[in-house]
Amino acid sequence: VLEHNNPTSLIIALDSWGEKELNDENILAFMEFVGIEHPHIVLAQMKLESGHYKSKLAKENNNYFGMKHPSRRATTSLGSKNGFASYKNWVGSVLDYALWQRTYASNLSEKEYLDSLSTYAEDKKYIAKVKKLAKNLENRK
Repeated sequence: VLEHNNPTSLIIALDSWGEKELNDENILAFMEFVGIEHPHIVLAQMKLESGHYKSKLAKENNNYFGMKHPSRRATTSLGSKNGFASYKNWVGSVLDYALWQRTYASNLSEKEYLDSLSTYAEDKKYIAKVKKLAKNLENRK
């Protein structure tokens, strides 16, 4: 879990993560580093939202969750580009999701967390899609 008292060392650590290849293993390790809850579900969301890391939004904005630039919470977004939050790299996107999660969906059971996602996406089948993808990711282990 991310707990650093020295801002400079934190920036260096985040920059070094940003240089790592975008793959499931590195993403899950970074999620653990920053204390994301239910990482297999969040990874499933990330893959679903970004078309397995290949969507236009992922490539142009480094936005892997379809996040908008927030106005009422801490964020790592550099601003809005094409109507969505834009990030320096994949690490900024994952870290912003962690901030969203801590603000709106923390300390929930897995079922409560999945239920909370009904407000996250417009797709009525979103939760079912995330569950299926998360189960497939778990079965690959």
